Amino acid sequence: MLAAQQYVLIPMDASQTNHLKAYGVIFNHLVDGETGQWLLNYRGGSFLATVENDIVRKSRFRNVTIETMSASDANQIIQQVESNSSNTAVVNLEKAPKIAVYTPDQALPWDDAVT
Repeated sequence: MLAAQQYVLIPMDASQTNHLKAYGVIFNHLVDGETGQWLLNYRGGSFLATVENDIVRKSRFRNVTIETMSASDANQIIQQVESNSSNTAVVNLEKAPKIAVYTPDQALPWDDAVT
């Protein structure tokens, strides 16, 4: 059960205006010491977080689509995702992952999407 506060859903489906920056918003939210939830297979693997540390302002500044909602609405989404009748799951995000990108010395920028 979620506490009575505001939540923000960062959808990762076709309604999202900036998928790459959306990942950055949730990453920075975790770096700031906040937590969130990754809703696997729910609207493209959306993220749910409390409205803390200017996540709404940062999302709007980066042109990232968000949906604010009550704790009751967030609870309904979590119950739907955790139901046995769907191929979805909730993953709690408690700290920012350590990430690295490897690129071979001879790689050209058009060889790979992440280069």
